[in-house]
Amino acid sequence: MKIKKPSLAGVVLWIVLAVIAAAIVVLALLPKGADSAPAAEERAVAVTVQTVRETTIPDTIVLPGRVEALHSAALSAEVGGRVVRLPVEKGARVSAGDLLLQIDDRVAQAQLQQAEVEHADAVREERRFTELRSTGAVSTSDYERVVMRRELAAAVRTAAQTAVDRCRIESPIGGILDGRDIEVGEYVVEGVPVLRVVDVARVKIAVDVPEDSIDAVRTGMTIPFRRAGANAEPRRGEVVFAAETADAATHTFRVELEADNSGGRLKPGMLVNVPLQRAVRENAIVAPLHSIVPKRGDDVVFLAQDGRAAARVVRIDGIIDSDAVIASGLEAGDALIVAGQRALQDGQRIEVQAAE
Repeated sequence: MKIKKPSLAGVVLWIVLAVIAAAIVVLALLPKGADSAPAAEERAVAVTVQTVRETTIPDTIVLPGRVEALHSAALSAEVGGRVVRLPVEKGARVSAGDLLLQIDDRVAQAQLQQAEVEHADAVREERRFTELRSTGAVSTSDYERVVMRRELAAAVRTAAQTAVDRCRIESPIGGILDGRDIEVGEYVVEGVPVLRVVDVARVKIAVDVPEDSIDAVRTGMTIPFRRAGANAEPRRGEVVFAAETADAATHTFRVELEADNSGGRLKPGMLVNVPLQRAVRENAIVAPLHSIVPKRGDDVVFLAQDGRAAARVVRIDGIIDSDAVIASGLEAGDALIVAGQRALQDGQRIEVQAAE
């Protein structure tokens, strides 16, 4: 029997398989990790920490207010007619009873003169009949007729005087003529306001107070307020009115403060800020607003714990200036990260730069 010699291809295949097997053995004998670089060390994030403490804070909300004139009057004519005089310029100060507008009253004056003549004649006749009656020269019925004529003449004279007076518009209050919508020569329509007088020596501050804060308001108490804008001096006003019924649309209660305005700095229509202190909170936990990071609908803070950042979800109960009152999620003594927290992740290494 003839033995077949192995082919060249078969020999090569066996050699390759032997080399691979030898490489596997060598790799298995090498120390673990001998062919890999050492892992990079985790970088620590620099942070600033503040110790959380309990504190006493005023529970205050700031409400917008509007300045209004304490007294104001929109004036209209009682009769129609042509304007012949406007003796006061806009912006001038007036007193109660000052003439502001004169309507052409020539017809009314003529009727008044006629009524006065009739009344004077009726008075003379009554006097004459009174003397004659004492002597029995006139009857009782004739005397009563003369008295009735005099009374009727007096009524006509009063009506004529009223017609003359209705051609005048006088200021009902002292203050400033703040508006005039007509000029000399124009025709004024009965009942249409053409003049406006405001008294701003004292002003009202109107505030709409939410229903959850109205219990903090009492008539007679004083509340501070300040004009909107920088460098406005603080003022105080006395609560003179607090509505018993809430506005149906806004569910707020109208509150009015009265304040001195002798310097004239407050103008009707101006906006003011009114801080209303509702209560004083004892043992409150407060965190700076900037330390809170919004994440997926939650308010999150980071605490420093054993060189790591620990994320905590907090619930905010109120905001006072630049601080948040925390209802849950923080406790006194916690090391709150107040700088460097924006890019932190839960469990990340930290390096505290400064602590309070």
